Amino acid sequence: MSSEEGESANAGKEPIKVKRRRLHGACDLCRQKKIRCDSAKRPGNKCSNCVAFRSECTHLHTNQKMGRGYIASREGLSFPSDALSLPELWSSMQPLLNTILTTTYQAPANPAIIRETLVNLARYARALESAVPAEALAEQQELSQVLRPSLSPVTSDEALETGPPGPSRLSVVSGPVDSASPRELGALAENFKRSILLTSPDERFLGSSSSAAILENTIEWVAEEPPHCSSNTETCGATKHIRPEFWAVHPWDQAPPPTHTEFDFPEPDLLQDLVELYFTYLEVYGPLLHRPTFERGIKEGLHLSDRGFGGTVLAVCAVASRFSNDERVILEGTNSLHSCGLKWYRQLDVFNESSLRAPSLYEMQAFCLAITYLQGTSTPEKCWYMLGFAIRAAQDIGLHRKPKNDVLPSVESELRKRVFWRLVLGDSVISITVGRPPAINLIDFDAELPIECDDEYWETDDPSTDFKQPAGKPSKMAYYTSLMKLTEIYCQARRAFYSVKHPEVPPGMSEDDWDREVLAKLDSALNAWVDKVPEHYGVFLDQSAVLFTNYYATQIMLHRPFLSFTKQPSLSFTALVVCTNAARACSRVMSEQSRTGMVPMPQVQIALFISGLMLLLGIWKGRRTGYAMVDERKEAKALQSIIRVLQIYETRWHMSGRFRDLLMALTSVGGFEVHFDAEGESSAPEQSAVGAKRRRDAEGDSVKPSSSPRQHSSDVPFRLPFSVEDGLSSKTTRAPRAGGTIQVTGAQQLNSVIDPRISPPPSTLPALNDHEDDSPLISAYDLPLYTSDLSKPPFDFIMPGDPRHAYAAPTTEQLDLLGMMLGQEGDTGAGGASTSSGDDATAHMGPVPSAGLFNYEALQHMFHGNWTCIHAPKYQLLQLTYLVKENAEKLEEALAADMGRPAIESRFIEVNGTITETLGAYNNVEKWAKPEKAPFNMTWFPMKPTVHKEPKGTVLIICPFNYPIWLSLGPIAGAIAAGNTVLLKPSESTPATSTLLTELIAKYLDNDLVQVVNGAVAETTKLLELQWDHILYTGSGRVAKIVSAAAAKHLTPVTLELGGKSPVFIDPNCDLEVTAKRILWGKVVNAGQTCVAPDYVLVPRTFQSTLVEALKKQYAEFYPDGPQAKDAYARIVTPQAYNRIKSLVDGTKGKVAIGGETDAEGKYIAPTIVEDVPIGDSLLSEEIFGPVLPIVPVENVDEAIEYVNAHDHPLAIYIFSRDAEFKKKVLTSTQSGGVGINETVLHPGAEGLPFGGIGPSGSGYHTGKHTFDIFTHLRATIDNPSWVDRILGIRYPPYTAKKFMAIQGMQAKLPPKPKGPPTGAAGAGWQRWFVLALAIALAGGLTQRAKSIAGWITGGSARIA
Repeated sequence: MSSEEGESANAGKEPIKVKRRRLHGACDLCRQKKIRCDSAKRPGNKCSNCVAFRSECTHLHTNQKMGRGYIASREGLSFPSDALSLPELWSSMQPLLNTILTTTYQAPANPAIIRETLVNLARYARALESAVPAEALAEQQELSQVLRPSLSPVTSDEALETGPPGPSRLSVVSGPVDSASPRELGALAENFKRSILLTSPDERFLGSSSSAAILENTIEWVAEEPPHCSSNTETCGATKHIRPEFWAVHPWDQAPPPTHTEFDFPEPDLLQDLVELYFTYLEVYGPLLHRPTFERGIKEGLHLSDRGFGGTVLAVCAVASRFSNDERVILEGTNSLHSCGLKWYRQLDVFNESSLRAPSLYEMQAFCLAITYLQGTSTPEKCWYMLGFAIRAAQDIGLHRKPKNDVLPSVESELRKRVFWRLVLGDSVISITVGRPPAINLIDFDAELPIECDDEYWETDDPSTDFKQPAGKPSKMAYYTSLMKLTEIYCQARRAFYSVKHPEVPPGMSEDDWDREVLAKLDSALNAWVDKVPEHYGVFLDQSAVLFTNYYATQIMLHRPFLSFTKQPSLSFTALVVCTNAARACSRVMSEQSRTGMVPMPQVQIALFISGLMLLLGIWKGRRTGYAMVDERKEAKALQSIIRVLQIYETRWHMSGRFRDLLMALTSVGGFEVHFDAEGESSAPEQSAVGAKRRRDAEGDSVKPSSSPRQHSSDVPFRLPFSVEDGLSSKTTRAPRAGGTIQVTGAQQLNSVIDPRISPPPSTLPALNDHEDDSPLISAYDLPLYTSDLSKPPFDFIMPGDPRHAYAAPTTEQLDLLGMMLGQEGDTGAGGASTSSGDDATAHMGPVPSAGLFNYEALQHMFHGNWTCIHAPKYQLLQLTYLVKENAEKLEEALAADMGRPAIESRFIEVNGTITETLGAYNNVEKWAKPEKAPFNMTWFPMKPTVHKEPKGTVLIICPFNYPIWLSLGPIAGAIAAGNTVLLKPSESTPATSTLLTELIAKYLDNDLVQVVNGAVAETTKLLELQWDHILYTGSGRVAKIVSAAAAKHLTPVTLELGGKSPVFIDPNCDLEVTAKRILWGKVVNAGQTCVAPDYVLVPRTFQSTLVEALKKQYAEFYPDGPQAKDAYARIVTPQAYNRIKSLVDGTKGKVAIGGETDAEGKYIAPTIVEDVPIGDSLLSEEIFGPVLPIVPVENVDEAIEYVNAHDHPLAIYIFSRDAEFKKKVLTSTQSGGVGINETVLHPGAEGLPFGGIGPSGSGYHTGKHTFDIFTHLRATIDNPSWVDRILGIRYPPYTAKKFMAIQGMQAKLPPKPKGPPTGAAGAGWQRWFVLALAIALAGGLTQRAKSIAGWITGGSARIA
C-alpha cells in the first residue's frame, strides 16, 4: 500500500456504516450556542464545534411547522393492521420510510403525529422480526456478544459518565450470517482496530505500515472474490472463529478510572485579566488558540461543564500568571514570583494511564500550555518528557498528516495545525538544548502550516470570506509561518550536525567535505528565508524581535560545530565570526525590545544565553591566539546587555536567573568580569599588552550599522525605526508603564516589564513597572542579515603595513596558532561536528571565507620572488587545467545549485572552454613570453631593440555570477602565464560555485600565488581601497564606474568587460530555420544571463510574423516537455534579478508570442518572445540579462542601423543574412565590441579572437593570449655597442653647423607633397593608365624576348649545319 493509502482508519472504505443524513440546518449544540455550524459540509455531518467540544453532533431540533414531505408521506397511511402481510406492510410504509431518509426531512412538532410515526415504525419492525427465522436471530445475538466486548474498556470521560457505548458504535453484522461477506470481514477489521486502540478507530490514526492497514488490504482482496460455501456445509461465517476471551480487555489490565475533582478557577475578574494577558503576551508569539471561540466558551460557562475546555482555561491562567501583577496569582504560603500560576497548573492531569486514549483538541492545547509553563519553573527538564508524550498523542490522532482531500478550512482544522506546529517548535528547541534526540523529525510529518489569517477573520458574516485575510491588511500569522519555516531549517541543522551517527557519505567525498556542503546548503536556505520575511514585519516590532532572535540563534547553532574545524583554520575563523556577530545582533535586538515592555518566550531566553556564551568564547579564543578577533569593549557591552535582560526576566522565569548566574560566573572565571556601575553600564578590565596593541581604537560603543553586501538587502531590511510611543495603538504590542505591584524580596526587587493592567494591591508593595527611561529607542539601525554579513569580522578590513590603522590582519603564523588552538578542543568541538547527519546536500556551498584572511603581503612577496621562471607558471597552469578536468562534475553540480543550469550546458559553454583556455596558456606560454625584436631599421638594428614581456605585479580579478568558472579561471590562467600573483573576488550571488572555487584553488595552486576573497559590496569596497597593478572587472556599467574611480586614485590600469543591449539584424534573405534556432539558443542558454546574449531583434515589419513562427517551431523542438522540466533550462540567479526581469515583461506594450510563464519560488522565467515591441518600450530601456527577447519591427535596415547608432555601442552585434552587401552595410555603419554573422554568443570563445567592448560596453580585451597581454608589461630595451658612436657621435656637444647638416641628412625622406585631396575619379583613372602601361610593357618585353630566343635557336642550327 502506498503512503497515501490507508493512512488513517477513517480514510478507507467503511461498508458496514450507514451514511448519516446530511442536514442543511445547524446541529443542536450550535443552535444552543448560536454559533455557525458546518455539519452540512463535513464528513459524517459532524460539525467542527461538536468535535472540538467532544459532543455528539445531533439534529433533534424540531421544526414548528409540519413539513410538506411528511404530509405527503402520510397520505393513504393509517395505522396498519397486524393482519397485513409483510409485502403489504412494506408497500404501505414505503412513502414514510422514503420521506424520513431524505436529506431535507424534519420531524414534526405535533406530539400526536410523532407518536403515530413511532407506532407505525414499531409495527413494521415487529413484522420484520416475524419474517426472520429464529435461528438467524440467535446467531446474530451470539455474534453481537462476541464482538461487543472489544468496546468494554472505559476509553473516555464521556464513557465513564454515560456507561458502555451503545449499539450504534458496535461493528456488528445485520442480517443472516451464512457466508464470509464483505460486511462481516469489515466488522472483523473494525474490531481488530478497536482491540489495538482501546477506542473508536474513527478517532485514531493508523499509518500505512500498520497491521490494521495490511488487514484491510487483505479484506479488500477477499471481498472482490468471496469464498463460496459447499452445499453440505452449514455455514462458513468468519465470525465463528472469534474467541471472546481474546477480544476483551481483562479487568486487571484496565486503567483505573480518573478521579475527577472540581476545578478551582480564578475569580471572574482575575480570569478575565489573565485571558487578556495570555492573548497579549503569549498568543502573539506562539499561536495556539482561537480567541473569539475561546472567549465565547468562557462567557457561556463551557469551562464549568466541559472538563477538557476547563483544563485548557486553567493552563492559560497558569501561563498568563507570569505576566500578572496581581498577588492572587502567587501560591498561598509563599511570596515568590516563581510560584505564579502553580495553583492552576497543579489541577491539570495530563500524564496518567487513563490518558492512553484518543486525546481531545482541548487536551492537546493543555499539553502545549503545560509545557510552556514548565519551561519557566525550576524543573524545566520535565519538558523533554512531556514533549515526547504530547507528540505521540498528536500522532495518535493524526495531527502530523495533512488531509488527503482538499477540505475547506475550519476552526477545528486550523487549531489542529497550531497545536502540532507548537509542539514541533518546542521539540526542536528543547532537544537541541538538552542535547538529546527529538521526538519527531522533518521526514515524519507533512502537516500544513496554519493559514495566514488573523483570528478575527476566521468567521465572518459572509462565508465566502471566512479564513481570508483582508487585502492590504498585514497578518500577524505571517510571523508564525516564518518562524515555522525557520524551525524547519533549525531541525535540518540539528539532524545534520548534532545526530549521534554521521550520515552516509557519497563515494569519493570525505565526511569533512560533506559537512561543508550541508553547511553551505543550510546557509543558502537561511539567506532565502531572510529574503521571504514579509516586509510588514517592520510594523509588528515585538514579533520581529522574537523572529530574528530565533534566526540569530539558528545561525549560531548552524556554525557552532565548525569552531574546531582544524583542517581549515579559515573556516573555523569564519564560524567564530558568524557566531559572535549573530550573538551581538541577538543582544542588541532583545536589549532594545526589553525596554518596550515585551517579555520573551522561553526559547528567546535560551537564545540570549547561547549568545552570551558565544561572546565570551570569542574573547577567550582571541586571547589564546594573541590575535584580537573582537573588540572586547564592544563584546563587554553586548554581554552586559544580555545579562541585564536576563536579570529583568528572572523574576518570573526561573531559568533566566540560572542563565544570568552562569554568565556572570564564566566572566569572572575567564578573567573578564563584567562590572555594573551605578548607571547600569558595564566595563571590562584592560586587556593584556598583546591584545591592547592589536585592538583597534573604537570610535563608539554602539553597534555599527552594517551595510548589507547583497544587492537585494534593501528589499527586506530588519530596521527598527521606532520610539517608545510607536506601536501603542495595538494592545498586543505595548503595555502601559504604570500599574500594580507585588511584594518581592532580594534579587527580585528589579525593574520588570510585566503587564500592569491588573488592579494594584496595596501601595506598600514596590512597583514592578518602574522603568523611568522614556528616552527614544534606536532611531534606525541595520542588523546583519545574510551569512555574508555575519561572516564579516567586526574589525575594519585593513591590510598589514597600512599606515592608516594600527590594527593588523592575521598573519600566517597566527592562523597556524589559531588552528592548533582550535585543534585542542577535540573532534567534537563545541557542537559535535564529528557526529553529524542529515539529508544529502545537492550543492557545493559553504560559508564564504572572510576577507580579513587575505594576505596581501604574501602575494607581493611571491611576485618579487623568483617564481617567474618559465617552469613555475607552466606547472601552475597545468595544475589549473587539472583543477577543472578532475572536478568537472563538482563544478557542474555547483552551477546547478546556484543557477539551476543543466550539466550539459555547463560542460559545453563553460567547463570545456575553460580547459581549452588554460591548456592553451600552458602550451603557448613560452611563445607568448618570448622577447620580440623590433622591425628592422638601418638606424636602430645595431642597438638590438627588443620588447620584453614582464608581469605587472599583483592583480585583482573581480568575477561575475553568470559564468563564474570561465570568467575566473580563464583570467587567472592569463595572469599566471604573464607571471603575476592574483587575488580573485568571485561573485556572492553564486555561493556554491564561489565556495567550491575557494577550496579547489587552495588545493591545486600555490596559496601565495593565487588567493580568493569572498564577500560582497563591503569586501569589494575594501579591496578597491588597496593599490593593485591591474584590475580586471566583469559586470555592470554602474559598478564599473565605481571600480574605475577607485582605481584612478592609485592610477591603476583597468580592463572592463561590461555588457549592453546586443541587437540582432535580420535580413529576410537568410536561412530562416538556422536563424531561428541560433537566435533562440543564444537567448535561452544560461537563461539569457550572458553579456553577449541577443538582447533584441530588429526585423522588417513584413517579415516579423514569419520569424515568430520559426521561433515557435524551434521552441517546441528545444523543449518537448516544457522548459520547466528537470535539466532542461537554467534559472534566474537571485530573487531580485527575477523581480527585475519580470517587471520589464509586465511593463511591456508588446505582445507575448512565446512563453511568459513565471514562478517566483523557483526563480523561473520561461523563455519569452515578445513581438510588436515599440520604440521606448520597457524591454528596450535597459539590458534585459534574462530569457526575454523583444522583437522590434522596422521598415528597413537603414532604420535599424539608425536606432542602434542612437544608443550606446553594444558588446556584440549579430547579423543574419545571405547577402554580402547587407552584411557589409551593417558592419561598416555600426560599432560594437564584436560581431557574429549567422551565429550568436560563440565568438568570445573563438581561439585567437579578442573579447572586449567599446565605450560603455567595455574597454580592453581578454581571452587567450589577449588575457596574457593585458596582464603583461611590454618593456622596451636596447643594447647599444660602443662603435655606434662613430655614426651617432654627432649628437654630443659642441654643436656645429657640420653636425647639424649631418643630422639633417639622417632625416627620413618624404614622398612628394600632394597638391590636394585625391578624388575617386582621378585615382581610378591613374590606376587604369598604370595597369594599361604595365600590360604594354610586359607585352613588348615578352615579344622581344621571344624574338631573341627564336634567333638564337636559328643561329645555332645554322652553325651545326
